[in-house]
Amino acid sequence: MMAAMRRLPVVVVLGATGTGKSKLAIELGQKFNGEIISADSMQIYEGLNIITNKVTSAEQLQCRHHLIGYVNPFTNTSNTVVNFRDKALPIIERVFAEGRLPIIVGGTNYYIESLLWKFLVDPQVHDKGPDAKKLRMSDSCPVTHESERPLPPGGGTSAPGHPATIDVSSTGSDAAPVADASFEGEAALEDTGEATLDRGKVAQECCKTAASDRGADREGKFKDIDSSELHRQLTLVDPVTAKKIHPHNRRKIIRALEVYSQHGVPLSDILKSQHASAGGTDALSGPVRYDKTCIFWIQCDQTVLDARLDARVDTMMEHGLLQELHDFHREYRQKMQGDCDYTLGIFQSIGFKEFHNYLLLPEPESDTVKGRQLRDEGVELLKLATRQYAKRQIKWIRNRFLKRPGPGVVPVYGVDSTDVSLWADNVLKPACDILSAILQGENPAVLPLEAGGALTEHVYNVCDVCAGRVFTTLQEWNAHTNSRRHKRALSKQRKQLRKAAVLHSDEA
Repeated sequence: MMAAMRRLPVVVVLGATGTGKSKLAIELGQKFNGEIISADSMQIYEGLNIITNKVTSAEQLQCRHHLIGYVNPFTNTSNTVVNFRDKALPIIERVFAEGRLPIIVGGTNYYIESLLWKFLVDPQVHDKGPDAKKLRMSDSCPVTHESERPLPPGGGTSAPGHPATIDVSSTGSDAAPVADASFEGEAALEDTGEATLDRGKVAQECCKTAASDRGADREGKFKDIDSSELHRQLTLVDPVTAKKIHPHNRRKIIRALEVYSQHGVPLSDILKSQHASAGGTDALSGPVRYDKTCIFWIQCDQTVLDARLDARVDTMMEHGLLQELHDFHREYRQKMQGDCDYTLGIFQSIGFKEFHNYLLLPEPESDTVKGRQLRDEGVELLKLATRQYAKRQIKWIRNRFLKRPGPGVVPVYGVDSTDVSLWADNVLKPACDILSAILQGENPAVLPLEAGGALTEHVYNVCDVCAGRVFTTLQEWNAHTNSRRHKRALSKQRKQLRKAAVLHSDEA
């Protein structure tokens, strides 16, 4: 039976938001007897169908969908990629067992990575006894039947299996469980650097007053320690990982410290072991999970996509986006009796932060001049954030799927949805032809997109010229030192030094 299952590939549909991923997935599912596994970190939550852009009930009837709306946003605000993986893998295996085609589609690309590559670190200590001091690395998940009930509050636990292990001789068997069970390894470290830390002034201002006590509780023993000091501590126990994380990226610093604190082994050693299991130290993560995978990347001209996304925001407004946000915001404050934390759960979805000031207005003021102004500002911020998100998705796909270093590269086939009037010719037909060839054991007539690349080189640099700004990769450092901003600051510094030298000479 297992051999028969593996004749079928896992199909993945990638693309920026607004390119038509769900449309293609449904069409492929209908044509090739498939079922769709949604890989979207916001669509897992119940409700909020407009802001998360869920497929409609009618679309779900066209092809069976999984992992949409199964998490209660009020009782589970810390669902992790590990939770998602442990829900999705049994579904994929069940779809295989029934002779159907699993089709993974969604905009959360690291969720998709967690299914295609064995790279997540599960920091749970298991049995007591001689083998208790072991750290699980995800390499398999048992074949079980699907259970799509919501996870219990606080998230689920990893499914049992027979994982590869790393001996951790310095860890006690009574180590306390960590607050957050998702340690995404290299994927969690790839997006470090200053550019990714600031999601806009709006988000920063909103987060200043948002659920600080809950955030402190999640940080446990680290809550009273400054981020810079935490980074210094990480440098002492795991300098390799510390080089990859910006000193302001508190969440990832704490994750790395938790790994070391609980298991007595640096996260960098765990990743090194993963890389070795993938065939070499240049691999980005662990080995490929499935022997046959067909990835489609729906591409679109950026100018066209930007206009399409702006129009989609307008449509969302017409369909009742603000009422949806108002209703949820009100219910959350009543049930949770606190402010919204934009670093948790559904509130990470684009839309909440952008309309924060408008949502806080007393209802009678929503239709005043001030209210309309804040509403219009929210619309523009939402459009901007959506366009920026699409660009980040494209960058992620290019860097982590197309240019993935090491032996674990999976072929990616490009289709183009720029002209929606030519969808059948430019998207659906090429995808069907490629998938048909793969199902027949043949090479597709078109070649996959050119793949391969070099792993990000992590070099820790501090720019004294620019007020101590920190950069964690060589690429970022080179880009900064060549930027106009840095050159202006450098020129200003040199002028000041020359002026000081002249003054000192005159005084002498």
